[in-house]
Amino acid sequence: MALVVRTQTLDFLPTVQQIVKETSAKDRIFVWGSTPQLYSFSGRRMATRFVSCTHLVGAYASRPREVRDRAESVIPGTWDMFQADWEAHPPALIIDMSTVDPFWAAHPMTRYPVLRAYLANYRVEGVINGETIYRRL
Repeated sequence: MALVVRTQTLDFLPTVQQIVKETSAKDRIFVWGSTPQLYSFSGRRMATRFVSCTHLVGAYASRPREVRDRAESVIPGTWDMFQADWEAHPPALIIDMSTVDPFWAAHPMTRYPVLRAYLANYRVEGVINGETIYRRL
């Protein structure tokens, strides 16, 4: 049983290895979704103050699905804070969990105008375990 749990728990390691390979220690990254271990295990700083994107889109697991999927922030000013952080520290890589995580599938980055605009400055670098990795141009 421990081997099964451990294997599932470490599924994120190929993504971490790619982040480390493709960035320097002073580069910042952004994870769209809620996978904070990518920051800590890669040793890369967050591009924004948001460890998880739940505050931006109101997608808290405890909320009813119809409320979660509305994509409405529950904290005023979060998108303004997000933009200020991004402008100050644009990430070298974006790791998009909405392409693999069923919880985040209802929240693709293109659904949000701020992120959609930023994606124009990125290209798809690859896909690891279903997670789409974008690199800044």
